[in-house]
Amino acid sequence: MKKKKTQADRILDILQKGDTVSSFDGRIDGRAAYGILDVPKRISELRQRGHGEIKDRRLTVMDRHGNKCTVKQYWIPQDNRTPQRKQADKNKDERLRLMKPNIVWKLRKGGCRSLKDIEMAKALGDTKELKSAIQMKNAGILTEGDL
Repeated sequence: MKKKKTQADRILDILQKGDTVSSFDGRIDGRAAYGILDVPKRISELRQRGHGEIKDRRLTVMDRHGNKCTVKQYWIPQDNRTPQRKQADKNKDERLRLMKPNIVWKLRKGGCRSLKDIEMAKALGDTKELKSAIQMKNAGILTEGDL
């Protein structure tokens, strides 16, 4: 006979997939979204079982009556970034990819012929284009073959 998963185990599965869980998720329209009413208690049980990697932070949300309330959001960092930070980094990388042709053109026009030239130009003056080029280089978007 298969052992039934505990509420804590179900939360752990959700967190290990990279999703977040909050104490607010526990009660939506009077029902438990995950079938778990006391999320903070289950998180406490997981931490006692050795899952200290679970992080939390406070969020301000609106309840069903339109009032502001504070809840805790829990997650397991996949690479030590919050979900919002990951999305911001993804948006930044996409913005840099879109800017790449314009930046490469400006760098060539300014005499940059290699990534080493970018570092040398940085020492001379930190322009907006150079900052973007360095960010692109660090993100792996700009390579030696692009210049």
